[in-house]
Amino acid sequence: LVIGGGEYNKIGQEMVDVANRALNAAIDMLKPGVRTGDIGQAIEDVVKKNKGSKFKIPVILGGHGIGHGIHEDPFVPNFGKIGEGVILKEGNVIAIEPILTEKSTAMNQLSDGYTFVTQDKGLSVHVEHTIVITKDGAEIISAL
Repeated sequence: LVIGGGEYNKIGQEMVDVANRALNAAIDMLKPGVRTGDIGQAIEDVVKKNKGSKFKIPVILGGHGIGHGIHEDPFVPNFGKIGEGVILKEGNVIAIEPILTEKSTAMNQLSDGYTFVTQDKGLSVHVEHTIVITKDGAEIISAL
């Protein structure tokens, strides 16, 4: 959802498109043995390849594991290096959450303890899916 509509907010729509491409790239490579750094690298690569890398990735925000609680380890970054991070196993449930900002990556957390906004009040985008790692790959369970 782009506030004001994509036809009125071209940059916002482009950010949503890039974030969704990054999310899909990360999901496409999931299987047992993939590391959280591999996921982050896949997301980062899509963002950097977008028309001159004009969008930014805030490093303090990202995806996470899901178990008895909604936000658990491991942290699933939106940047990384192949071969680094926690190894995913069959049965793991994670949220992959590409988050992009238009300008600054400096963030402020609001008093509700949950909401983040960019310090410069610029545009930001957040897309997400919850995924279970299966023996043959992964299944999106947030779309069920």
